[in-house]
Amino acid sequence: MASSAANKILDLEPVDLHDTLQFAELQRQRVLCGWSHSTSVIESWRADNDDKTQAMFWVVPVSLSEIPAPRRYAGHIAMSKKTYDENDVDDVLPELKVMDLGTLFILPEHRGRGLARAAVRMLEGMAKDKPYGWAGCKVMTLNTLARRLLGEELPAKGRSNEDWYNRMGYVKWKEAPLYPAWNEDGSEFKFDASFMWKVDDTIAVDENVAGLCDEIKALGRVLESISSASTSAPRPVLAEIDPDGSLWAVVIATLGGIDNTLAKLSQLPKEVKKSDGAFSRGFLRKPTKQIKFGFRSKDIATCKDRVQSYNTAMTSALQMINVCLMIHNNSSQDAVFNVLDGLKSQIGRVEIALHQGTQSNFGLTGSSQNADGNQITRNLRQLVRVAESFHSHVSTITKEGRSSTVWGGSVLGDTLTRERFSSGITTPSTVVDPSHHPDSDDDIDEALLKRLRELAVESRQQGDYARAENFYRKVINRSESSESNYNPQDLAQDRIDLAYACLRQRKWADAETIILPIAMERTLADIAVFVGLHTLALAHMHSSEFAKADQCCKRALWGKRKTLEENPPCWETLALLSRICEARGETEEAEAHRTFIPAS
Repeated sequence: MASSAANKILDLEPVDLHDTLQFAELQRQRVLCGWSHSTSVIESWRADNDDKTQAMFWVVPVSLSEIPAPRRYAGHIAMSKKTYDENDVDDVLPELKVMDLGTLFILPEHRGRGLARAAVRMLEGMAKDKPYGWAGCKVMTLNTLARRLLGEELPAKGRSNEDWYNRMGYVKWKEAPLYPAWNEDGSEFKFDASFMWKVDDTIAVDENVAGLCDEIKALGRVLESISSASTSAPRPVLAEIDPDGSLWAVVIATLGGIDNTLAKLSQLPKEVKKSDGAFSRGFLRKPTKQIKFGFRSKDIATCKDRVQSYNTAMTSALQMINVCLMIHNNSSQDAVFNVLDGLKSQIGRVEIALHQGTQSNFGLTGSSQNADGNQITRNLRQLVRVAESFHSHVSTITKEGRSSTVWGGSVLGDTLTRERFSSGITTPSTVVDPSHHPDSDDDIDEALLKRLRELAVESRQQGDYARAENFYRKVINRSESSESNYNPQDLAQDRIDLAYACLRQRKWADAETIILPIAMERTLADIAVFVGLHTLALAHMHSSEFAKADQCCKRALWGKRKTLEENPPCWETLALLSRICEARGETEEAEAHRTFIPAS
C-alpha cells in the first residue's frame, strides 16, 4: 500500500495497467464516469505511469482492504507532473514544482463517506515527495467542469465539482474549452473547464505580512504620542525622576534599533522582486510571489517580533512621560496610581518580550543579525531597570502627595515654606480608638474581598466571562494594595482564574500577559497554568505567530511532564509542538518530536 497513516479511512494502491484485470476495471469505472474511457486513452495513461510522469491509484476503503481485487476498488485518482516554461524554472524559482490532480472518481455505492476528500488530501501529501511527486512540491492544479454550465439554481452548498474543490482550498484562475462532446448531428464541440490551483504552506503569508503592518502602524502611533508628550514634559520634573537621563538614553537607543530594523525590512520586497522572470505573468504569478515570501517567512516573523518589542518598549516610555505630565499638572493621586498600575503591567509585558527575545535572539542566523538581536535584548533589560526605578520613585512621590517637593513643590520654583508646611497640619477634634468599633477595617476589607471572589466564580459558572474578568481584576488590585489581606497563594490562583476568564473571551494577549510570568517561575505552578499555555500555543499557531506558539508549547510541555509525568495530556502537547515545527518548516524536528508519542 502506498499510504499507512493512522486513523485513515482508505489506502491508495498503485494502479498496474499491465494487469488485464485492472485495465478492464479502470475502463469500466471510466465508462461510469462518462469521460476518458477509450482504450487508447487508458493505454496512454499506462505509458505515462511507466515513464513516471503520472501516478494513478485505486481508492481502497480500509473496510474493504481484505476483499480480493477488483471488488475492493471503490474508485481511482491520479496526479501528473507539470512543468510551466520548464527551461526557465531553475532560473526563476528552483523550488517551484507543480502536480496536476486528475481523474478522481468514486463509485456511486461508495459516495457520501468522505472517500473523495480523504483521497485528495492523501494525494496532496504524496505530491510533496518522491517516488510519486516532486520533492518540495508547492502548487497543485486541476481542471473540472465549469460550474456555470450547471445553471444558477444550485443548493446552498453547491453540487458542482468546482464548488467542492473550492471548499478544499482550490481557486479558479481561468475557464477554457476542454472536454470533448458531440451534437446530435455528429459535430464536435467542447465543454468549458474551470482551471484551478492551490498553493500549499503559503496561506499564512498574507496574514504574517498583515500582522507586521499592524505592528508598524501601532509603533508609528506610539512614536507620534511620545513626540507630542516629550515636548510638553517639564525638564525639572524629568530631572527629579530621571536624574541620570537613563530614560532618554533607552529611548534614543531604541529609536536607533527601530531605524535599523525598518531599513532591513525595506530590502525584503526588493529581494523578492529580483527574479520575476518567466512567472511574472499568468496564473503562476501570485503563487510564485507567495512561495518566495514563504521562503522569507522567518525574516518576516523576526521583523514582526522586533517591531512588537519596540512597540512594547516605547509604550512603557510613553507611560513614564505621561506620569511626569500628570505630576506637573497636579493630577489626582488616584489618577496617577492608575497610570502607575498600567506601567507595572507594561513592565511585565517588557519582561515577556525580553524572555522571548532571549530564546529566539530576536533574529536570523548571521553575525550582523545576532548583533542586532543582542542589542535589542540589552535595550529591553535596561528599560526594565529604568522603569522599575521610575515606578519606585514616582510611587514614593505619589504617597507623599502634594507635600512632595516635586508635586507642585520646590523643583517647579514654588518653595515649601515652614508656614505652608505647618498650615497643612490640623489637630483632630476627637481621637477615636479603633478597637472600640465592633468591626475593624481589615475585617470589612476581607469580607469584601471574599464576596468579590464569590461574584467572580458565580459569573464564570454562568458563562459571563467578561463580568468574571472584572471581578477578578478587582480582587487582584485590592489584594496587591492591601498589606493585611495579601496572600501570595490566593493571589496566584486569582491570576490563573483571571487568565482563564480572558482565554474564554479569546483575549489571548491579556491572558498571556498574566499566565506566562507564572509559568516561567522556578517553582512549579498549578497544572491549569500549563493547560492554559497549551491553549495559547494553539491560538498563536492559528495566527501564524509560530515563535510565540513554540515558546508557549514548550513551557506547557515542560510543566505537564513535571506535574503529570508521561501521559496523554503530555502527548497532546507534544503533538502540537510537532505541528508547530511543521508550520515553521522544521520537518526533521517535527518528526523527532512525534517519535516520543506512544503508538497506542
